[in-house]
Amino acid sequence: AQDILAMIPLDLEKAREKFHLLLTQQYQDGHCNHYFYPTEGWEPITRIHSDNHLWLVMDGYHMAMESGTLDVLQDVVPFYDGESGTVWEHMKRSITFTEAHMGEHGFPLMLCSDWNDMLYKVCRKGKGESVWPGMQFGTVLQMMAELAERMGEDSLAVHYRDLYDRQKRLINDAAWDGDWFCRCITDEGRWIGSAQEEQAKIWLNTQSWAVISGMGDKDKQLMAMDSVKKYLDTEMGIKKIHPAMQDYPSKEDPLTYYNKGCGENGSVFCHANTWAVIAECMLKRRDYAWKYYRQLLPMVAQKNAGEKRYQAEPYVYASNIFGPESNKFGLANVSWLTGTAAWMYLAATQYLLGIRPVWDGLL
Repeated sequence: AQDILAMIPLDLEKAREKFHLLLTQQYQDGHCNHYFYPTEGWEPITRIHSDNHLWLVMDGYHMAMESGTLDVLQDVVPFYDGESGTVWEHMKRSITFTEAHMGEHGFPLMLCSDWNDMLYKVCRKGKGESVWPGMQFGTVLQMMAELAERMGEDSLAVHYRDLYDRQKRLINDAAWDGDWFCRCITDEGRWIGSAQEEQAKIWLNTQSWAVISGMGDKDKQLMAMDSVKKYLDTEMGIKKIHPAMQDYPSKEDPLTYYNKGCGENGSVFCHANTWAVIAECMLKRRDYAWKYYRQLLPMVAQKNAGEKRYQAEPYVYASNIFGPESNKFGLANVSWLTGTAAWMYLAATQYLLGIRPVWDGLL
């Protein structure tokens, strides 16, 4: 679904075709399958993540802006579990699902995890909540409010803006930790991504998306991204978390078995770096935006690490680069298979260069 965002400016019809394929994996209640296999014909992976269905909203919105019409929202596509609905109805169901699955603190339930697959352990009892999907929810609520007005559904637009305002207040009042935003809440009510914790104190995504969503108060946005620079930035890219985890939150049931600096445990997770580039562009801090963009370019990263240490192609993004807490710092891991390329294309064209479609033309 995220790759479609980069297809839209290049070939709207191909993007539209792929979008319809993804919508066939959405259920009538609004959630969607996590993986499916249209070529192999295998059964889909049906676990429910808190973010999957919200990416679909971004696809629909970007298509409407690119085409300058609402026609793309009128296409009729079947739901996975029967019946059919317009694209607009599919998008509204995505919002309804998140709205119906909020936790005790008021953030979206983590369900089987969010974008960060590692976080499935915080929600095994069904009570864990995630701050980051709250920010993602806010991002798409603004899109949906704009589209609802254009569709003539003014009362729905008001409802979406009320939901946005409620989540924004909660993020600033409850999730702000003093210098950055917390990441999630476990089933037991423990805040992950807090300075009070001994490990995994700061996570990248809630800082960048506080800016992208507009949900962080302006002073908090700046402080959060300053903390990214202070704690997460390296000469090879921005780490996903700091410090890396070991036997955390307990030796008996650690959040991850990844070694320090590897994978989702303190590596430079390239996909998430793209959102930091966009956030700094939105804050108009061009030097930081350019630094974060350039240092992750594969040929630059390979040069900085050295060819023997980097061990990947200098012309394609890797999923992650081992972080400084690993003795393999600079090793590129899993090239080709990553959402980085699509998002970095958007970061480069629509934010660094700064030309993107809006309803009335180009901004």
